[in-house]
Amino acid sequence: YTKRTTLSAVLGSTLAAWVGTDDEAEIDAFLDRRIENVMQFEKLKGQVMDAVAKAPNPMDFFGQRK
Repeated sequence: YTKRTTLSAVLGSTLAAWVGTDDEAEIDAFLDRRIENVMQFEKLKGQVMDAVAKAPNPMDFFGQRK
């Protein structure tokens, strides 16, 4: 569902920009910026997920302390 939510946000903001201007180049640039924002977020999310996967499990530490 997160991809649908992201797409809805991009579509909604692009439609709002489209209604606010008649300049097609401006709308294209706006959409390109929104897509770039999504790609940056996805890249960051991937980096965080990789870091979390590589981090030691704290339950292993607590499980050994009896």
